[in-house]
Amino acid sequence: MAVHQRDIVDANFRLPGGIFKPHPVLVISNDIIHECEESFIGVMISGTPEIDDFSFPLTNDMLTKPMKKSCQVRCHLISFFDKSDIVGARKSEMKITPFKDVLKKINSSVF
Repeated sequence: MAVHQRDIVDANFRLPGGIFKPHPVLVISNDIIHECEESFIGVMISGTPEIDDFSFPLTNDMLTKPMKKSCQVRCHLISFFDKSDIVGARKSEMKITPFKDVLKKINSSVF
């Protein structure tokens, strides 16, 4: 499955202890990386209710398709994925303005 920047897909995310579990992931890398490497960089989306300094709350008006429950981007949980890590179809896409806000939050949280 081809992915594009701003897509939200389910991907096998490596959790503490080396366990892999499907989680929604926001694709943050650009399409050139996807085409050349057949991989992408994504950040975890979580449905846990706890909001902290690394969280960016998502609302359905930020997305092209609504999510079933409230979610947040966990801006410090960035990972590299192979396209084979994708599980299922694309769930949604983030609109450009909130996507830029997420990138700013990732930058301030991580760097």
